[in-house]
Amino acid sequence: MPPAAWRRAAAFTLGAGAVLALGIAGNTAIFSVVNGVLLQPLGYPDADRIVSVETFWTDRGRSFRNVSGPDFRDWQRQSTMFEVMAYHGPSGGETPIVIDGQAEYANVQRVGPRFFRVFGRAASVGRLITEQEARAAVAVVGDHWAEAHFGSGAAAIGRQLVVEGSAVEILGVAAPGFRYGDTDIWRPDQGEPGSTSRTAGNYRVVGKLKPAVELVLAREEMRIIGDRIALEHPENRFKTVALVPLQERLTGNVETTLWVLMGAVVLVMLVACANIAHLLLARATARTREIALRVALGAGRGRVVRQLLTESVVLAALSTVAGLGLAHVLVRALVMLAPADLPRLDEIRVDQTVMLFALGLSVASVLLFGLVPALHTSRLDLSDALKQGGSKGTLSAGTGGARAALVVAEVALSVILLVGAALLLRSFQVLHQVDLGFATERVLLAHTSYAQDDEEDARRASVFYRELLERVRTLPGIRDATGAVYAPLSGGSTDAGYFIEGRPEGPPGEYDSAEMQVITPGYFKVLGIPLRLGRDIDERDTLDRPPVAIINEALARQAFPGQSPLGQRVRTGFRETTMQWMEIVGVAADTRRLDPSRSPEPELFVAAAQHPQIPSLSILVRTPQDQDSLANTLRALVHDVDPTVPVRFETMDQMFAQSLAYPRFRTQLVGAFAGMAVLVALVGLFGLLTYLVGQRTKELAVRLTVGARPTDIVRLVVGHGTRLMAIGLAVGLAGALAGARLLSSLLYEISPWDWPTYLAVVVLLGTAATLATLVPAIRAATIDPLIALRHE
Repeated sequence: MPPAAWRRAAAFTLGAGAVLALGIAGNTAIFSVVNGVLLQPLGYPDADRIVSVETFWTDRGRSFRNVSGPDFRDWQRQSTMFEVMAYHGPSGGETPIVIDGQAEYANVQRVGPRFFRVFGRAASVGRLITEQEARAAVAVVGDHWAEAHFGSGAAAIGRQLVVEGSAVEILGVAAPGFRYGDTDIWRPDQGEPGSTSRTAGNYRVVGKLKPAVELVLAREEMRIIGDRIALEHPENRFKTVALVPLQERLTGNVETTLWVLMGAVVLVMLVACANIAHLLLARATARTREIALRVALGAGRGRVVRQLLTESVVLAALSTVAGLGLAHVLVRALVMLAPADLPRLDEIRVDQTVMLFALGLSVASVLLFGLVPALHTSRLDLSDALKQGGSKGTLSAGTGGARAALVVAEVALSVILLVGAALLLRSFQVLHQVDLGFATERVLLAHTSYAQDDEEDARRASVFYRELLERVRTLPGIRDATGAVYAPLSGGSTDAGYFIEGRPEGPPGEYDSAEMQVITPGYFKVLGIPLRLGRDIDERDTLDRPPVAIINEALARQAFPGQSPLGQRVRTGFRETTMQWMEIVGVAADTRRLDPSRSPEPELFVAAAQHPQIPSLSILVRTPQDQDSLANTLRALVHDVDPTVPVRFETMDQMFAQSLAYPRFRTQLVGAFAGMAVLVALVGLFGLLTYLVGQRTKELAVRLTVGARPTDIVRLVVGHGTRLMAIGLAVGLAGALAGARLLSSLLYEISPWDWPTYLAVVVLLGTAATLATLVPAIRAATIDPLIALRHE
């Protein structure tokens, strides 16, 4: 092969191979995430038989994981479909522990005695909790946690921990890879749920169906049981039972996001295949004479097709190898970029299933980009192809329409992707700019946990937080400090029913509810939340004074429409110690404390000093100084007051950013895929016009000779490109409009058919395409007619 021909072949292989390798790498990387999170079964024996047993509220039309103790006992006694059913605490969460005198956080879960039987995994070292140890001071720890703290599972056996103020002994280490949520330590709860209230959701329930039981039959039986309980107990009249496969429950909140990403990267792959088919058609045009000679020497059409497909297979094989190597890098990048709470994040990898997917993708891509050029090339006109080298013979005429169709397809697919990315971006911008109702700037949050096991611990906790806040407020540069059970955007909340004095309470189980927030003085000032009416909670609101409460505007609208709530009295079922009437002394502005995407919900604020039986407080500090140095000061101060209290810091700005992690993740990735697709489509458009200019050199030279101006030539070429672009835009917009509904659940206050977004995509892509057509157009306008005609 002559050096020039070798260089052209190498350039083609590198260019087409790079496009295909990027497409395979992107698809493989995203499929690795989808496979690890959604498709692979959970790492338990018979995982498909494990379900989450939940309360279904018929008046709300949805299920909730939290269930009452009496409901669980009835379900367990009456159901015949389960091999085993077990309960555990409502959530794990960060819990204070002490190891060798050092305080830290761990995710601790209290579990019922049959909990580990549901999952069918033995301990890797030691043993699991048995029913005889339902009340023992023991614990089982995760294999990952044991290795991180003791070096190995064996070294953890027999070690002592202080968990929530109580000494426990590690009796077992869970099997490697056994995870249930983010739990590090499991403690026995007790023999049976202690709560006797059917209105309290203090537990969560998991169960394993018997081997021959189908989920639909189990759901029907549990619905009948739920209806029977509702007839027997009036407080359950709006409740029944729902069974949700555990894998669906653990991953359901991210399923839509991952499938949208998978769809986006598949569209990129289709654009890449169309582009490579485009390049192969161009290459086939240049090889017309070579192929014609083969046919003249006796090669049949099938032989020609096989040869060209073989070349495509080699290209795909090389690209697959490169793509798999790049996929490993992309998977690591995706794991780093993904939200920290993405389920099964540690199970994402390029495994055998993913490699088979990449192989199948490679085969499919050969059929997509290799077959059409091969069939077109095999239909060439032999006599015409042998004339003038065949460079402008029937193959060129036959492939012109195919290449134009491929460019239109590339543009259309790019429009669909770009519209999706633009909608997600607009939604993210709106969500990012939403008015939270409180300030996040210059607010440092110190998460603390004071171990409380009885009333005496609770009193000590109250003294600890009072002393801590007094000392924090005296630090230089501190504008103010406060404490709250649930910091804004932390995800924590307590839903409590409330009752207004002088109004009928209604039937059992039927009541209005509000989010309960326990705070110390200064909460509204630190967060910049305006008080609309009345006063703030202050130092006067102590345990020996009449209890008070502040409500937000949403609760005022719900409970006191058209009247002032000041002076009214309210009580809640938060705890027995708070089942007392509290005077409403203020109304605070609404906030989006739980989630930026959720409208403000009714909230009730009570004074921490008047409710000593409370969980631990988070400390919020407003300061203009450097927050990292202040964190070190506060850590030393906390440990000075009580060295057994763990503390962890983050800023409110960081928490706001974390609350937007999933919208940011999908917007970034879909945007990157859309940009890649648009670039490839524009390269295809540029290549097609460059090819057409080369093919029409003689025609353009004649036009210039007979008086056409360069601007006429520019308009001719640009017009051809614009027509293709317009067709692609029209097809793409139609596809985007048809598929936009799929994004509805991911958009915030943006319609899937938001016309400014579609208009922006048309303008952006139209402008980019016009620029892509100018270079070939200018080249055509600068042809020297004499040189061109002499060459022809």
